[in-house]
Amino acid sequence: MISGGDVASAGRDSDHCGGVGDTAGGSWLAARFVVDGFPRNGPNRAAWTAAGGRPAAVLELVCAPDVLRSRLLRRGQGRADDTAAVVERRLALAAAEGGGIAAYYERQGLLSRLDGARTVGEVLDAAVVALDGVDGW
Repeated sequence: MISGGDVASAGRDSDHCGGVGDTAGGSWLAARFVVDGFPRNGPNRAAWTAAGGRPAAVLELVCAPDVLRSRLLRRGQGRADDTAAVVERRLALAAAEGGGIAAYYERQGLLSRLDGARTVGEVLDAAVVALDGVDGW
């Protein structure tokens, strides 16, 4: 499923996030960690929220599709699931399903948008600035 570019089910991803905190020796709700690329759509967000998940901050790395495509295909060197067809499927799903997630967290006052086309160091610097002052960070 995921290797074909599809999004994992809401329950599967929520359960997976729950396991992160458990491996740290406590409840995942009390743990502080970075969740990369989740939630991906409305059902993911609803399941995570129902399980008690609420981020302290949300960073959206905004990048043109051609830059994303290029980076994913370069990343795919050695990864069987980053083929051109799978990358195209992921980009289509993100465009179709992901916009509501950013809007939801923007309404909550939690979203910061960063230029993801910049260098890794520049994106890191922007993320540090965006997270400055976030409670507990």
